[in-house]
Amino acid sequence: PALALAERSAELARQCSDLPTLGWALMLVGRAHACLGNHLQAFEAANEAYALLSAGGDPAHRLWALNICSLMVWAGGDVDRAIELLRNGLAATAGRLELSASRSAMVRSP
Repeated sequence: PALALAERSAELARQCSDLPTLGWALMLVGRAHACLGNHLQAFEAANEAYALLSAGGDPAHRLWALNICSLMVWAGGDVDRAIELLRNGLAATAGRLELSASRSAMVRSP
């Protein structure tokens, strides 16, 4: 049910051209797919969310989307690329106190 709701939210946000909400919804779609073991779908949704949230100026949620991407790359067996994505995310938080919670969450993720 969570995946269907997230996908519906993304669909509605896309219809309304509400890009920040679409980014959040796609991040949830990615998270739901990840929980279901659908790594490719999770990566695709989170990657699109990452781009949208970047354009929308939402760095904290952008890091969450990047974290989902890195976890899915890691789950797919590309550890080097997953580490690279995490490093990029951590570098983006350097010197930004408002992103310290997002940085901590990235480091603690399984």
